Amino acid sequence: AQTPQPQSRREPKAAWRPARAALRRAEEAALRSIRGRLTAEHVLPCSSRRAQEADVEKERKQSEAKEPPPSLSLTTWAVDGFKGLLGQEHLTGISRRRSGPVTPVKVKRRVSGVPSRPRTAEDHPCQLPTPTAKPAAPVVNEDEDREDYYDKLIIPLEILGRKAASWAMQARKSRRSAVKPRQSNALGGSRRGRWLESFQQFRFDGEIHSDDLPRALLRSGFEDCRPHLISVVLAKVSEYNSLDEDEFLHFMCMYEEHLHDDLQEQFQLFDLARTGRVDRAALEELLEAQDLLVRRAVLDECLGQVAINPSSVSFTEYERLVDKLRSGHCFLERELQNFRHVFQVFDKDRSGGMSLAELSSALAWLGFPASTGRVCAVYEQNDLDGNGALSESEWLRCLHTLHREEAVAIREHLSQLNDRCRRGSQLETLLMELGYAMPPDVLLDALHAHHIYQGTARNSQLLGMPLSLLEFDVGLEEIRALTCTLRARDGFTDEEMEQMKRAFHMQSGRQDEIASPAIQRALRWLGHFYSFDMVQHLVSELDVDGDCMLDFTLFVKLIRKCRDTERRAATSAFFKFDTTSCGLLDQPGQYQAIRSLGLDTAPMQGAITLAQFLKHVRNFKFDPVRLQELRLNAGYDQHELEEIRSQFESFDKDCSGELKRAELVQMIEALFPRHANLPEFRPYFTELLSFADVNQNDCLDFKEFVRLIRKIRDHGEEYQFKQYKLSLSELGFSNKEASEFRNLFLGVEENGRLHFSEVRSMIAGCFRLNEKQSQKLLGFCRSAVEISEYDTVEEEVVNFLGFLRIMRQVIDAGWVRNANGD
Repeated sequence: AQTPQPQSRREPKAAWRPARAALRRAEEAALRSIRGRLTAEHVLPCSSRRAQEADVEKERKQSEAKEPPPSLSLTTWAVDGFKGLLGQEHLTGISRRRSGPVTPVKVKRRVSGVPSRPRTAEDHPCQLPTPTAKPAAPVVNEDEDREDYYDKLIIPLEILGRKAASWAMQARKSRRSAVKPRQSNALGGSRRGRWLESFQQFRFDGEIHSDDLPRALLRSGFEDCRPHLISVVLAKVSEYNSLDEDEFLHFMCMYEEHLHDDLQEQFQLFDLARTGRVDRAALEELLEAQDLLVRRAVLDECLGQVAINPSSVSFTEYERLVDKLRSGHCFLERELQNFRHVFQVFDKDRSGGMSLAELSSALAWLGFPASTGRVCAVYEQNDLDGNGALSESEWLRCLHTLHREEAVAIREHLSQLNDRCRRGSQLETLLMELGYAMPPDVLLDALHAHHIYQGTARNSQLLGMPLSLLEFDVGLEEIRALTCTLRARDGFTDEEMEQMKRAFHMQSGRQDEIASPAIQRALRWLGHFYSFDMVQHLVSELDVDGDCMLDFTLFVKLIRKCRDTERRAATSAFFKFDTTSCGLLDQPGQYQAIRSLGLDTAPMQGAITLAQFLKHVRNFKFDPVRLQELRLNAGYDQHELEEIRSQFESFDKDCSGELKRAELVQMIEALFPRHANLPEFRPYFTELLSFADVNQNDCLDFKEFVRLIRKIRDHGEEYQFKQYKLSLSELGFSNKEASEFRNLFLGVEENGRLHFSEVRSMIAGCFRLNEKQSQKLLGFCRSAVEISEYDTVEEEVVNFLGFLRIMRQVIDAGWVRNANGD
C-alpha cells in the first residue's frame, strides 16, 4: 500500500502535540515575519514598495514555474495554518518558503455595500492557539490554481475577532513604530482637536470612508472641498478607500498643503508676464478656475479690503482674497448681516439651530423660489453634524448653495443664447425657469433700478405694451444682480415702496426705528387694520431683541407678512363658500366671502376662479381712492363711521350738528367714567379737546369728533403697550414666553377679549380641574378682570394682560407641575 502523506494523516492515534520548543520557535518566526512586512509596508515609499513587491512577485512566479508548491511537514502547521476542530477555518501565518506579498481580500465593511479598505493577514496578526489534537496538513491539488491556494491562507473575519488582545497591541505598536514621522504627529491645539472631532463624527468601525471626506473637511473649517483635490490627496495618503485616525490627520495636513500649492499653481498659470501679479481682467477667470462664481460687487468690496491696488493683485493678496471670499460665502457684508439676522429671527426657540420647517420659512422670507424637495435636499446636504438642526454657518452654506445653483442655471440658459439675453420674452422665460413669477410692474421697476432701460418701457407697459417686446442686452452679471433685487423687493413696486417709506417716517418721526404703537398707526395708514394684540403678535415674530422696535427693512417684512395673512384669509373664504368644490365662486358665494372678510364691495359678474377673486379683493383693499378716504376718516370705514355717528348724535342733544360745552362735559363723563372727575386728568382732557378742535371754536363737529375718538383710542393703545412692558417685568415672563401665551390667547379669540368660561375651558384642556381648583381659578379671573371702557360690568372679560396674570397665578399654584406628575 502507498504510504500516506503527512498532510493527509488520519491514523487513529493518540492526540499529538508538538514539542514546546518547536512551537515557541514557530511563533517567534511568524511574529518576526509579520513585523518585517508591516515595517516594509509603512516605511518604504509607495513607489519603492510597489517596485519591491513586483520584483518579489516575479521571483516567486519564476520559482513556482520550476517547482510545485512545497508539501508541509508535521511541524510546520503552527506557522502555515491548520485544519482541525473548527472545520474549514484557517489561521494564516507566513510561509517560510513564500516571500511574496499575500493577495489582499476585500471585505465589505458597511451594510450599504460600500467596500471598506482591503485587509490582509499582515494587517491583523493574531496569536496562534495551542491545538488539543494533532491536525492534518492541508492537501494541495496540483491541478488547482496556485493563487487560490494562497488565498486560503487569508484569515476570515470570524477568526480575526478571536485574536488575543496582547498580540493585537504588540502588532499595532510595531506598526506605528515603523511608520515614518508625519506632520500630523506634531499637530496640537485647536486644529488637531477640531479634526479629531470631525473624524469621530463620521468614523465607522474605526475608519472614515472617502465618501465622508467632503463633509468632514467642511466641518473642520475647509470651505474648498473640490472632489478632484480630495482624490489627489487621498491617493497620496493611502491606496484604500477608508482612513484610520492617523491617516486622516495626515490627509488633513496634506490637503492643507495641497490647497496652497493649487492656489500658487493656478496663479502662475494666469501670470503670463511673470511679474508676480494678476490684473483685474484675468482675476475673474482665475477665481472661476478655483470654482468661485463671484459677483462683481462682492469682488470689488473684497479687493478694497485685501489689495493695495485693486487693479492687480500679488499672490499673497490673492490668497487672502480667496480666503475672504470662501469664509464670507461670496456675499456682501450687508448681506451677511441680513442673513445672520434672519437666522436669529427664525430660530424661534433660541436653540442656536434651525429646523427644516424654519429653513423653508426663512428661504421664502428671503424670496428664494425653492421647491419643497430642493429645500429638503439643501438641508440634508449642509446638516454636517446630522443633529437635525442647522447652525449659523450651515445656514450660510445653504444660502451659498442656492446662490451658486442659480448662477449655474443662468449660465446654462445663456449658453443657448450666445451668453446674452436681448429680448423681454427671453428674460421672462429665464426668470420663470428660475421660479420668479413677478408682476410685470415689479420686474420693470427692478430693470429700471439697474439702468437696463431708460424709462420709456415703463410708460409703454402702462399703455398696454407687452413686456416680451422690450429690447435690452444683459448677461450673467446683470441677471444675477436683477434676481437679488427681485428678492429684496418682496414683490413690491417702486410706488408701494415709497408709500411704505412715507408711512414709516411719518410715524417714527424720521428715526431709524419705529415702536409698536406707531407701527399699528402706520399699518392702518397703509390699509392694514389689526387689533393691538395681533400687531404685537406680528411684531414679536420679527423682533429678535424683544424691544418691540423695527427698522425699515423689518417694517417692509411686516407689510409682506400682513399681505400673506390677508391672502390666506381670502383663500380660506373662497373655499369655504365654494360649496360645489369646482374651483369657481358664483355671485352669491362672492358676496358672502367678501362680507366674511369685512369688506364692502360688489361681487364680480359670473363665476370666478381663486386667482380672479384674490385680485378683486386686492384691488379693492388697496384702491388709492379708498385709501385716501380712509385716511381722511382717521382709518375708519363706513360701518365704523355709522357707529361713531350714532354715538355723536346721542351727545348732540339739540341736533345742531356740533357738541358745545355742556355736551362736551357729558361726552367726557360717558367716555371716561372712572377718570372724568379726577383732578389729575383735567390737563389731559384739555389737551385732548384742543387737539380735536381744529378750527378752535370750542365746539366739535362730526369730523372733529371722529378725530377725538381716534386720539383717545391711540392713547389707549399706547397706555396698553406701557402696561404690557411693565407687566412682563412684574410677572417675570420673557418675551418668548409672552409670545407663546399670545399665540394661545389669539387662537381662542382674535378680538382681544376672553370670557371667564373661555379661560376655564382653555386651562381645563391642558389638565383636569377639580371643584376646588375651578373655584380658585374663578378668583384668579376676578382679580385680573378688566372693566371695559363702556362700563358694561355684566360682561366681565379679561384682555391679554389679564390673561398673563391668570397664567402666572396658575403656575405659582403648582397646577402645571402637578399635571405633569412631578
